[in-house]
Amino acid sequence: MRPSTGKGKLPAWSAHDPSRGCFDHSLGGGLAFGQSVTGDYLNLSFTGDGETPSALERFAAAQRSVPAAAGGVASSASGDASWSTALALPPALLAPSVGVSYSSSGSWGRLGKGFTLDAGPTIQRVSDREQALYTEWSGQSATVYRLSGAGFSGILWPYAGVWRYASDSPGQVAVNYTAGTRQFTVSRDGVVWTFTPRSDLSWGPLEPTEWLVRSAVDSAPTPNRIDWTWTGDRLDSIAYGGTSPTTHFLQVRFEWVAGPHATVAATEGVLVDTGLRLDHVDVRSNHDLPDWTDLTRYELAYDAEAELLE
Repeated sequence: MRPSTGKGKLPAWSAHDPSRGCFDHSLGGGLAFGQSVTGDYLNLSFTGDGETPSALERFAAAQRSVPAAAGGVASSASGDASWSTALALPPALLAPSVGVSYSSSGSWGRLGKGFTLDAGPTIQRVSDREQALYTEWSGQSATVYRLSGAGFSGILWPYAGVWRYASDSPGQVAVNYTAGTRQFTVSRDGVVWTFTPRSDLSWGPLEPTEWLVRSAVDSAPTPNRIDWTWTGDRLDSIAYGGTSPTTHFLQVRFEWVAGPHATVAATEGVLVDTGLRLDHVDVRSNHDLPDWTDLTRYELAYDAEAELLE
């Protein structure tokens, strides 16, 4: 299915007859989703009055519509155009956010040129130019890191033995770093996020340049959590809905296939093969089922010649 608009333009969406159990979401910017729906959803809430929709009835309705924000295109001072759209996921007390974003200034990656998968926050060391600007402004030589995604948008840096966080977004954020394990923990609104460096690279004496989110745990009396599973910097799955990694009943799985040509990224002098591309995303559950069963599948179509999403 081809997009109805050109690359980087306003997304256009279409929905097939819900009675067929299939919804096709077509986006501009060279991206298209095909979504097939099968199986039973976990009913997380039921009012009993016969009129108020349950949580998953609202979820099903959301799949048939697109929030106005999904069609918004932002522009930067340098003229870059960007937009993002989220995938509908079953609700839970603590649930992840998964989507795709596009930037006209973006580089090549596993989703084509300019496209990235948004599936959780990350911590990255800022560029040399940004570091130089910070050093000139503050007079401090401390290394600066960027925390972004999942509602975070700010910078981190150590000062007098304490980690500081600065952002234009409101909210209290506390940051800790354990040098022995090179692990960050970030707390916000009663949720503690844990980040660790990529496990497939031997950093040795070098300081890591990127930290991947591993878990998010809330501070409720019975803590709910989200757990991310990675192979290198490739996201394999997100599990949620439970209070421990073994009690989750909802899962988002990312299926990767070989791309038409390999691309290579250099990280700290290490060449990393990124010749994979995201083929589809499965939303699954094992609640009252003998095994994990697909509830929803998002399929991504690519232009094989240019490796762009279409």
